Amino acid sequence: MGSNNNSCIIKEEKFDSIRPEQLINVLKIDPYNNIYLSLKYNKIRVVDSDYNVLKELSLNLPHRKSDNYKEVKEETPQLLQLIICQGIIYFQYFQYVISYENAQLKILFEIPMLKRNDCFAFYGRLFSLNNQLFVSNKHSIYVLENDKLKLVKQMGGNFFQFCEKVFVWNYSMQTISLLKNDLTEEIITKTFDKSYDVQLASGGILVVKSITRNNYTIVDMVNAKSVVVKHTKQFNAFYIQQYLSLGSSGIQLSNGTLRKLFGTNYPQQVKSCYHKYIIDQMQFPSYKATFKQILSSEQYLQLLKAELIFKSRNTSQHCKKVISETKTKMQQVNNSLQTYLDTQSFLVQRFVVSVQMEESL
Repeated sequence: MGSNNNSCIIKEEKFDSIRPEQLINVLKIDPYNNIYLSLKYNKIRVVDSDYNVLKELSLNLPHRKSDNYKEVKEETPQLLQLIICQGIIYFQYFQYVISYENAQLKILFEIPMLKRNDCFAFYGRLFSLNNQLFVSNKHSIYVLENDKLKLVKQMGGNFFQFCEKVFVWNYSMQTISLLKNDLTEEIITKTFDKSYDVQLASGGILVVKSITRNNYTIVDMVNAKSVVVKHTKQFNAFYIQQYLSLGSSGIQLSNGTLRKLFGTNYPQQVKSCYHKYIIDQMQFPSYKATFKQILSSEQYLQLLKAELIFKSRNTSQHCKKVISETKTKMQQVNNSLQTYLDTQSFLVQRFVVSVQMEESL
């Protein structure tokens, strides 16, 4: 597979703040505090919601320079996604798939037969389902098993993930679909236009632009719904950076924009969905180890404490639910028993009356 598992030499540096457009491969790593991870090919930044750099690490990782990648970084960084699978963070650098675990970056493998000159090659090639990592070369899907890639399906498209849901933008079929666990597709909408391009895949929404129709198809990635809006500068890939900020799940549009698109409750739905997703990932030792490496001791202890509180609340709510359900069942049993007793009492009374009538005769 062209594996190149290189260990990294880490050099910590200090920076006060950075510009929003410098953030690439952004992930909100702490479900309780506004702390974010940004991964470049050879640099890791930990920042807060005001773009203050809490920690910056330079990594000595062999790589090939690419003018195309520089263009991607400067113009459409919002298309580059981090994927979490079993607590390990993954990202794509053209044909390379790289993991970030225990404060180390490693080149895991090259995506088979991925053409570097394909304009759709630099994003949308990784996703996770059923705690398994999948990769695509635009024509086929492979799953990573025992450190080896296994071909599982012939299938085109670019893949974009939010929490547990994976969406497929199929350029040739002109569709946007929800990918199911068995790798079948449920079509969400048809774009009816091959002159389409992805503008944003982050913060709970997927934005696809029609060049000829002058409009945008926007997908609600929490509920798998879509709307079409007319041309507006806000959703254009080359201007959208002006409207993005760090929010409840990473880079996203403002809560006001999300409400206009999908209703007043949508920002909270995005936040709740992502919160649960990260809590689930924290159950994996590798994710906790990553936290421990990049957060300060105080932040890490706060995180563990908050996690325990979250679990205790959930346990308490579960117990209350069980007690409530038990009470309901007991009441149903009591009602059934009372009905039975009332019926028996009626039958006895009717029998007594019939006997008395016979005796009187």
